[in-house]
Amino acid sequence: MSASVGKYSLSRRLNLGARSEVWEATHEERKCALKLLTITEIPEKNAQDLRLFNNEVQVLSKLNHPNILTLYESYDSEVLKKDGEEIPVLCIVSELATRNDLFGCAKRTGDFAETLARHYFKTVVNVLEYLHTGLCTPKSQTGKSPPAIAVGVAGFGRSTLESTSEVYKGLTCVYHAPEMYAKIAHSGIKADLFALGVLPPFTRAGPQDMWYRMLCSCSEKFWLHMESRRKGEKFSYEFKSLISKLLASKPESRPTIEKIKSHPWYNGREMSCEEVKKEMEVRFVY
Repeated sequence: MSASVGKYSLSRRLNLGARSEVWEATHEERKCALKLLTITEIPEKNAQDLRLFNNEVQVLSKLNHPNILTLYESYDSEVLKKDGEEIPVLCIVSELATRNDLFGCAKRTGDFAETLARHYFKTVVNVLEYLHTGLCTPKSQTGKSPPAIAVGVAGFGRSTLESTSEVYKGLTCVYHAPEMYAKIAHSGIKADLFALGVLPPFTRAGPQDMWYRMLCSCSEKFWLHMESRRKGEKFSYEFKSLISKLLASKPESRPTIEKIKSHPWYNGREMSCEEVKKEMEVRFVY
């Protein structure tokens, strides 16, 4: 199959979402990722997709963090040429994450041990802190992470540059905080902290698990349910303590970034970079 968008040659599709698809692409030997949104004949859908597209480009253009995939360029009128067809698309060109996503890795190769999860959890906390406060550990201090260790964050189409979001009107997602389900104005950082608590590589929580969490009146019942899927392997008390706080139904009950960083689990033993690199190389070959 030969496929291209403008000057970019597409090699393989990396992800297929509800409204877009992401491809690995090459131009002049430089590899990158292309996020494509198809332009349809339905004006209402096109208008919504264009808003998401413009919003993502605006947000990405303002971000500069070692763990956020860099925006290279964007096109609001391009053509996907594939299998003899020419399909009009919106196109975002960004830095390529060379490995599969962490969720896919955990799904294929099994749960992350807490020492491994802690390594990536800290990275995501650092990204959230940067997004909401502007604080960031400079690249010169963090150094370049080996490919098997580095994690890149992407997907900012529904993000906002404001600390408080308006009523949510998009697609429903099982990882959204309860206040987003209620379709009321909400704090962006509080909603992101809830999502941090259900990141699949850490808890392996799937859609059915999150519905169970929403309906569960007792946090301990939720953890018994989660541990039943781990063939008897238990989560540590400190891990359950932190994640339960992040999954609090009331936004004001969720801990701040500062409290997360002072929590005993957060400060527990972490795999060294060499240990993480060795394990992740095995997992990605799996």
